[in-house]
Amino acid sequence: MREELVKTSKSLICVFVAALVLSACIVNIRAAQASEDGDGIVYVRSVGYWKTHNAYATVRALCIPWPVPEDSLLCGLTFYQILNTAPKGCPWLTLARQWVAAMLNALNGAPLPDEILDALGTAEILLRECRVSPFDIELYFSLANVLEQYNEGLAGPVPPPN
Repeated sequence: MREELVKTSKSLICVFVAALVLSACIVNIRAAQASEDGDGIVYVRSVGYWKTHNAYATVRALCIPWPVPEDSLLCGLTFYQILNTAPKGCPWLTLARQWVAAMLNALNGAPLPDEILDALGTAEILLRECRVSPFDIELYFSLANVLEQYNEGLAGPVPPPN
């Protein structure tokens, strides 16, 4: 069972890395657009930012589509639903919210340090199981903390503007 999990984990990491490589073209285009429109720096954004800045925003100025569809699914929930659901201590939702925000930051062109890339890969493997093993609860919260630090600009090279 453990060997099967390791094989599945390696496959998911390969899929994740392939998705990042594929998105590199999008990231480069977005980075070029950012440099034309502003200071050329792509900042990380918090869960709160992505919750309010999306294609569903009712305020026109906040109606900014994400770099992936808001309706992308993870365990039967859309990314939009995940960000807009209070975790209330649930390890899966706590990690899923930070993972979605970190993925959006990465796909939007924010710098992605190796530690964060590793955390994203591990988090994705855990989240795609769609359940939390009692043995992994601390790992869920630990990964969520690492990704939250990144999303808040407290880890990594580019903090959000004040």
